[in-house]
Amino acid sequence: MRKTMEKMKEKKGITLIALVVTIAVILILAGITVGMVTSDNGVLKETKNAKTLAEIDNEKSIVERAKMLTMMRSKNGSITYEVFEPALKEEAGKMPTEVSDAMGTIEVLFTDSNRYYEIDEDGNVSEPQEVVKDENAGDITKGGRCDGSEEKPYEISCIEDLCDFSNMVNINFNSNKYVVLKRNLNFNSKFSYVNGNIKTDGKIKSCNSIDELKTALTTGEGFYNISQDQENGLKEVVFDGKYHTISNLYENYEDSKAGGLFAHCSWGSKILNLTVTGNIKSKAKTGGIAGVVRQVELINCINKCNILTSGSSTGGIAGNTYNESSKFINCINYGEVSGHGILGWDWANTSKFYNCINAGNASVSATISSIYENSKIEMVNILNYGKANTFLSCRAESGVAKTINCYSVKGCIESTVKSDIKDATQYSWYSQIEEKDEKNVKSQEFIDSMNNFIINDAKTQSIDTTGWAKWIIGTNGYPTLDLQMTWNGTEWENL
Repeated sequence: MRKTMEKMKEKKGITLIALVVTIAVILILAGITVGMVTSDNGVLKETKNAKTLAEIDNEKSIVERAKMLTMMRSKNGSITYEVFEPALKEEAGKMPTEVSDAMGTIEVLFTDSNRYYEIDEDGNVSEPQEVVKDENAGDITKGGRCDGSEEKPYEISCIEDLCDFSNMVNINFNSNKYVVLKRNLNFNSKFSYVNGNIKTDGKIKSCNSIDELKTALTTGEGFYNISQDQENGLKEVVFDGKYHTISNLYENYEDSKAGGLFAHCSWGSKILNLTVTGNIKSKAKTGGIAGVVRQVELINCINKCNILTSGSSTGGIAGNTYNESSKFINCINYGEVSGHGILGWDWANTSKFYNCINAGNASVSATISSIYENSKIEMVNILNYGKANTFLSCRAESGVAKTINCYSVKGCIESTVKSDIKDATQYSWYSQIEEKDEKNVKSQEFIDSMNNFIINDAKTQSIDTTGWAKWIIGTNGYPTLDLQMTWNGTEWENL
């Protein structure tokens, strides 16, 4: 009997242990299951992502079908708001949408998802963007979260923020600050505005509505640009556009203010990864990116602004260098300029132009004007296919220090060099600017030669090509630069 009782106790002990183990296993499995369902990579998240992707695919398909329908209905295959708007409504059916004309860009909003798409004049459809809801619009500190340090840079995510930045700089802005552009902005797009309010009081005033602010910035004088104070302009400031575009910049200055997104940039500042489009009119010192630069690096900057001035210091990227050398690396001008393609006047006479393209028509020279003797200007790996009087306008007998691997398409310029020198051909830099026929320039062979210079040939010239962008064939058949594919000294690196 005793043995029987002991066996029963032993079995009971085993049963209790088994029960505890079973419960523990069930709890562990339950935890794993809940995690699989609710974690960032869980089933619910994956299901939601799949649903979002399906919605985006459907929205993009609607936009693409409307675009094709528009091109078929248009006489010349162009994409206009008047034809696109009814085509989009047809393709969207009962899905609620809004179509708006943002001057050169058509915008389509799918109201249920709060996503919108941009269609440019060439028919390119953007990736989806969400309408910004920023409680700190018009405040680049974002409620104090951003202090302008490299770790916490000031943020620009709407037009109100850009206006706040302009006001801050034009009133009092400390040096050694970092600023980043968080997304594409369009002065003519309602989706680039939030509420019309600006935190910092200055030349650009807060408005009661988006429409009021948009009207103020796109009529009259337009946008009051950044850093108008020549002596106290941007110093040691890094502005990183993050490969975004500011579209439809409008400036119409009747006085001598410097024109451009930035007016004056100085000592150690950098403007990076930025494209600007629009129209600028002024009387002097104007460029699409900046009016005056002094010891500034402009890297991966593209100008698509049309620039009209009555002054001589006018260029697609910058107006002049104001006696301080600057660097232009991987810069492209597509704008129509009443001056020079890249830089108006190099007063510093020591600026560097590396891996740049002028594709816009310029009334004077395709690249730059050099005016002083004993020049130390360097122009390396440059292409022009815009219309201009000359590739380089030079008034100094010593010419430029380096013109290496510089080309222009035949028929685009009247002369290789416009000069006050009686016999400029005697100087070595003159012969190093070569004209090539259009077919050659549009060939893969030409592209390979420009890239080969970056990889190999530059070494023999003791030129550091680290950070230079890769040459590719653009959509128009002409060469362009892949700004997010750069040479790191060993191989091409995708940024």
